[in-house]
Amino acid sequence: MASPCMEFYPLEMFRFLSIFFSVLILCLLIFKGFSYNRKIEITKNSEETGLGIGFYDREINLGGKTFFIDIAETNRDRSSGLSGRKSISSNQGMLFVFDKSDKQIFWMKGMLFPIDFIWIKDNKIIDITKNAMPITSIPKIYMPNFPVNMVLEIASGGIENHGLKVGDKLEIIK
Repeated sequence: MASPCMEFYPLEMFRFLSIFFSVLILCLLIFKGFSYNRKIEITKNSEETGLGIGFYDREINLGGKTFFIDIAETNRDRSSGLSGRKSISSNQGMLFVFDKSDKQIFWMKGMLFPIDFIWIKDNKIIDITKNAMPITSIPKIYMPNFPVNMVLEIASGGIENHGLKVGDKLEIIK
């Protein structure tokens, strides 16, 4: 003869498992929603902001010229850089900041327009690479002649148009 407790055990177990799996599925859906990597597009165009495509929240002075920049401090930011953007204006760029000076290596994966590289050590330009072209077939590697702790990418022609040269100083304004 079965005890009264055992007669209800399958029903209680069914209720418990139903609630448990419902909560588990709900938690997984919530977690997936929070962890989903969304790329936020900036909706204002260059006529509205004067900044073009992207979000440039920092301001620097380089060789007496003002640039509006994004800063790439994390590996994730550094690996994507300016790739995927259609263009940037002549006073925009991306500043890559590294923990230590080294001969940093760059390539043009995912780039849609040519750029100039400004190689910086201790807030001073120490090398320049002009007109780095997007990848067509065989990737080309770009690196400075000397170890650097920062690299500024700007639109191709920017070095000449702004009169930038080795020895110019970098000042982060905001």
